[in-house]
Amino acid sequence: DKIMEDGFMPYIDSRQKTQDYFTAKELLVIIKSLHEKYREVILMKYVEDLSTEEIAFALDETENNIYVRISRGLKSVKDILKKQTMKKAQ
Repeated sequence: DKIMEDGFMPYIDSRQKTQDYFTAKELLVIIKSLHEKYREVILMKYVEDLSTEEIAFALDETENNIYVRISRGLKSVKDILKKQTMKKAQ
């Protein structure tokens, strides 16, 4: 594609960046509302960018236990988002 070869710069929609910001802010509020054992591992994983192994070491837990907590925490986040989306649609 000739345009891409010439260094085409795709248009960045500032509205999308604003929407992403509010979405991230809303997610942080939701994560902060989770039970501490889920909130802690999700923040360590996705904010502090630690591996499951590093989180397990830091919390003196098994890696499997950390994986389960992250999974359950993310499921809770998804459930809350789904409820909020349904409320907005009404």
